[in-house]
Amino acid sequence: MANDIYKSIRALLEIPKTVQKLERQQQEIERRINDLIKTVSDSGMKSTAEPSVPKVAMPASKPRKKTSKRKTAKRRAPKRKTAKRAVKRASAAGGPSIGDMIESVLKGKRKPLTITEIHAGIVERKVYTGKSQNLKKMISVVLNRKAMFERTAPGKFRLAKK
Repeated sequence: MANDIYKSIRALLEIPKTVQKLERQQQEIERRINDLIKTVSDSGMKSTAEPSVPKVAMPASKPRKKTSKRKTAKRRAPKRKTAKRAVKRASAAGGPSIGDMIESVLKGKRKPLTITEIHAGIVERKVYTGKSQNLKKMISVVLNRKAMFERTAPGKFRLAKK
């Protein structure tokens, strides 16, 4: 408690010093303003500022956008092509589904495989005929959603036991 009182007294003693410093700064600013007004009047331009009242320049604000008067519903962001939709399209194309492709890769393996290894197996067998650039993401979605696959460790999957 004594420490708090000491700090408070010290802060109170600093106030006159701060006031003196601010007064000196104010005098310097007023002197600069008077010099500028004198320079402007010597050059022949009209001065609008008064020496005793300094004007502070405010930053220019951006013009406001025009808005319609009627309220409209918020626009939805355009739907991005996601791996989920790509999975649906791939299976609807008539070929084997991604789940079937993953199952065929995992059937011959005894140990769990990573998504990269499953992807390599599908590409190696040339089973996937889709145009999607994100086959790994599609594989990840199917592995995490379908009950026929079991996650044994982070990033490792195998066929679920029946």
